[in-house]
Amino acid sequence: LHELERRDGSTALITMCAGGALATGTIIERI
Repeated sequence: LHELERRDGSTALITMCAGGALATGTIIERI
């Protein structure tokens, strides 16, 4: 979130690998 504010962005996509072919993705919108 700090980087989103620093770049004055409105949306961000966060991805995380949990190992063993498990992964998640999250989209955050700054309002």
